Amino acid sequence: MNKKHSLTRKPGILQVLPALMSGGVERCVLDTAEGLSKAGFRSFVVSSGGKLVTQLYQHGSRHFDLPMHSKNPFTIIQNIFALKKLIKYHDIDIIHAQSRAPAWSAYYAAKLASCHFVTTIHGAHSISGSLKRFYNSVMTKGEQVVAVSEFIGEYAKQNYEFDHSKLNIIHCGTNVDKFDYNKIDQKRMVEIAKNLRIPTDKPIIMLPGRLTRSKGHLFLLEAIKVLPKNSVTCLFVGDENGHLNYREELQRKINEYGLENNVIITSNVADMPAIYALSDIITCVSTKPEAFGLVSIEAQAMGRMVIVSNLGGIRETIIPNETGWLVEPNNVEDLVNKIKFILKLPLKTRLECAYKAREHVLQNFSLESMWRKGVNMYNKILEKNLKRNV
Repeated sequence: MNKKHSLTRKPGILQVLPALMSGGVERCVLDTAEGLSKAGFRSFVVSSGGKLVTQLYQHGSRHFDLPMHSKNPFTIIQNIFALKKLIKYHDIDIIHAQSRAPAWSAYYAAKLASCHFVTTIHGAHSISGSLKRFYNSVMTKGEQVVAVSEFIGEYAKQNYEFDHSKLNIIHCGTNVDKFDYNKIDQKRMVEIAKNLRIPTDKPIIMLPGRLTRSKGHLFLLEAIKVLPKNSVTCLFVGDENGHLNYREELQRKINEYGLENNVIITSNVADMPAIYALSDIITCVSTKPEAFGLVSIEAQAMGRMVIVSNLGGIRETIIPNETGWLVEPNNVEDLVNKIKFILKLPLKTRLECAYKAREHVLQNFSLESMWRKGVNMYNKILEKNLKRNV
């Protein structure tokens, strides 16, 4: 029996991604690493570093710095051999690529080191020609291929040639203990309202997400403008990440519509559960298809009323008209009507929706659910190899 795949040894999983700064891919990697450690695997991550590395260590994983963010062909080649050394030295069983440039290095490193190779497709990458299609196709070269939603799975099947039987749909999960309204101390809500100067005498509608045009801030602003004056407070919560011009455009529109006292723009908030709890409606009204919708499942876990765009993977996160409401992208009248409808719901109905929403997340989008599916996939690969080496 090959020692590398013996039953008495903890398997090693190495995830690779460009960096550990912020974002959905990074969150997924951190959550996966935590699940691996809890399941008894040895967990490793390679990236160019970032502020989230500390969190990685807190869950018992190890991190190695390599310039995985680079798309330079020479750097990618250098990364191949650096990864091969790491795989050999730490006796890695599976290398899991979470992004395209690192995936090319990981793919060839896995071949050189006789290591299993797995990929996760996190987005519907644009295909502007044969070269771009080839570059993207590395994400379908894994022994097992993960898509973060049914929408992304269909995108992969329609655009790339690969064995569809190796495709796994594994939705990202959320920490249902952290995002639990009943565990939010009122003092936290008061503190965040005070710090951000959020009025609490009227309904609060929040759009969490980085300040980019596709997230639908302007779409929501058009709806706020139509609502009765001073009837709601609107929160835009998210980093501008270099999109200063867009933030300035948003502020000009706010001023033009006379909404200076109704709309607050702030960067990422450390205590997101508290600001969710403070809000009445959470909107995820992207104007372009999202791969998934982490904000939507966080909000539902908190029992908040949710409005999401009727496109992309985010549609899969709600039960329409039960745990959330769909709105047609850029249809201001539809969005206004959905907001008015929710604000008029009797308290009893809202509490029933909140209960259903949290139960929906507990059953389908918890971290435990994500971990279970991921660990089953890894074990399937390792058990298959074990049988081959007996």
